[in-house]
Amino acid sequence: NIYTLLQRKINSKPRSYIPEIDGLRFLAIISVIFTHAYYIFLDKLEKGVSVDIYKPIENLFINGGTGVQVFFVISGYIITGFFYKKASKNLTFDFKEFYVRRVVRIEPPYIITLLFFYSILIVMGKGGVVELTQHLIASIFYVHNIIYDAPSSINTVAWSLEVEIQFYILSPLIYYIYKCNKHTLILLFILIIFVVLSNYMGSYYRTLLSQSHFFILGSLLHSRKNFVSYFINGLNYWKSMAFLLIILLLLFSLENNYDYFTNLSKLFLILSLFYLVFESPHVRKLFSIRVFYLLGGVCYTIYLIHYPLLSFIGRLTSYLDIAVNFYLFIAFATILTLAASAIAAILIEVPFMDRNFFPRLMKKIYHLLNKS
Repeated sequence: NIYTLLQRKINSKPRSYIPEIDGLRFLAIISVIFTHAYYIFLDKLEKGVSVDIYKPIENLFINGGTGVQVFFVISGYIITGFFYKKASKNLTFDFKEFYVRRVVRIEPPYIITLLFFYSILIVMGKGGVVELTQHLIASIFYVHNIIYDAPSSINTVAWSLEVEIQFYILSPLIYYIYKCNKHTLILLFILIIFVVLSNYMGSYYRTLLSQSHFFILGSLLHSRKNFVSYFINGLNYWKSMAFLLIILLLLFSLENNYDYFTNLSKLFLILSLFYLVFESPHVRKLFSIRVFYLLGGVCYTIYLIHYPLLSFIGRLTSYLDIAVNFYLFIAFATILTLAASAIAAILIEVPFMDRNFFPRLMKKIYHLLNKS
């Protein structure tokens, strides 16, 4: 069934899988989808005219891009978790295996989707072959933001993946920081430096220089303090849900600015969210709902293809001249995007979660070539 097909392939011990992390990924991706669906509705169906909805609710749609920064914190937590375990036991870390695993896990879906959208743009005549090929190559090597100072022309959401790759390249430095006795203070100091830097980056917000503090926050989550955990763990169901609602409303009400107040507020609220999800049994249970963690587990594919899908839905709705309610469009576009993305994930993402899939695939190709 669909649940089995979407199930994340776990290569390590079963108890090392944390379903609530994938639940957080679902929260991040659904907020990003809502925001892009909102802007596509404005552009394609309302022709730039503002939507007549309650302003605080509209702000939640406008600021859903904060979900990308939630993704950055999750990446910081997951990636540095490998380093933290090894460093805390004074063990050597295999960086070669780390990078090979990253490449095998993230490259196939990324390149497949880039080539697919590149082909569509060529067929639709949305640019010259030479021009689009240049953008494709820059996107494949994760340097589009740096070369063009703009999101990828092939898939606009790829800008954040370039930031992730920049972090992956530099992240092993955190392994050596973890080996220091004062690693928490060192990471806090680095976080503050990047909070200050991000205030002056301007158009370079699409680089690691403007986003590092979110990854660093993720790395600091391994040093969670017991007294905060004890307080949150003692909250009853209704208090836990009330705290969660307040945190989410405040977090997604903040504009996508990089001034000190916004940066520090986001860091505090995201930290509070993670503490609540990790330490409150009630909130942890909510984020561990099966459909949430399954879709969150394939959020990479959802993220890669959601914007072109939403754009297509918006264009089709506009072309057919269908009068549609804002909330109905958001609901329909979101459900269709999640369904199509789930099918795509089964084909191009889930297989590569199994670290043995790629060697088996290469072995089969080798045998086929020998037979021919």
